[in-house]
Amino acid sequence: MTRGLVLGKFAPLHKGHHRLIERSLATCDETVVLVYDAAEVTRVPLVTRAGWVRNLYPAAVVIEGVHAPSATGRDPAIMKLQEDYIRDVVPLPVTHFFSSEWYGAHVSLALGAVDMRVDEARHAVPVSGTLLRADPFAHRHHVAPVVYRDLVRWIVLLGAESTGKSTMAAALATEFRTTWVPELGRDYWAVHHAPDGTLQPAQLLELAHMHRASEENAVLHADRLLFVDTDARITRQYARWYHNGNVLPQLNEVADAASARYHLAVLCADDFSYVEDGSRAGVLRRADAQRELRDELDAGEQPWLEVHGSVPERIEQVRAAIEQLGWRTWR
Repeated sequence: MTRGLVLGKFAPLHKGHHRLIERSLATCDETVVLVYDAAEVTRVPLVTRAGWVRNLYPAAVVIEGVHAPSATGRDPAIMKLQEDYIRDVVPLPVTHFFSSEWYGAHVSLALGAVDMRVDEARHAVPVSGTLLRADPFAHRHHVAPVVYRDLVRWIVLLGAESTGKSTMAAALATEFRTTWVPELGRDYWAVHHAPDGTLQPAQLLELAHMHRASEENAVLHADRLLFVDTDARITRQYARWYHNGNVLPQLNEVADAASARYHLAVLCADDFSYVEDGSRAGVLRRADAQRELRDELDAGEQPWLEVHGSVPERIEQVRAAIEQLGWRTWR
């Protein structure tokens, strides 16, 4: 049996890596992909980077290289450290070692494998992890959608009716020169609501799925940050109001997953004057909704902040949070 090995940080996984993995899959009976732990290079967790490979190449055996040595270079001691680690974590024998780097020679020799060098000059895929980390948006055509979505920080705007979510999402996207996801609920309600002004449980679930699909499309055009106007937690609030507290289990699942879907939640305070547009439930329900959202955010693990004041003041509050989290640069 032939066994190919591809290794790297995959920070991020790009089309150059695809060529290596696909060449190994086409050449060998089995392909092993070793994904290095690389906290010194990227904030994207090892499990996420390994997940990219598993998602795109389910036929490959993916090994998460926990405690992989971070030292690199041509020093004999460093090369031996790397060779020993690979032999320790990868099933042997390896018959073919696929790479686009100078270390293909010494790793192949140490493993007793054929040195399969692929596009070492980067002519076929003129990109590197360094270039992508410096400007992922400019080089996004070199990564798969499942990868690019994880290179963007997702920020959701929450709040009850008439708290300025849509205004803020649009203003933040303009400020940070990126894209945003409008709320779909009002347009959906205008077309589908019953005579009593409600939506049916199945319609609310459909709305939540439609909103998530809109996010997945928009993120592929976002530059570092994606701003989202509302999420399924607010859709769940409407389900409770419309149907005496009853919520479809499937909608609960989507809403519960929201706290892990976004990197930051921004709760828009209800210090704006309430504006009635003919579809809203009233200022008293706005106050109740705000309390529910605060309680839910407090109970979760997702970072969040509440913004107050004018739109420019709120933008500066969000900017401060982004700066504090280090999201203006991507690693």
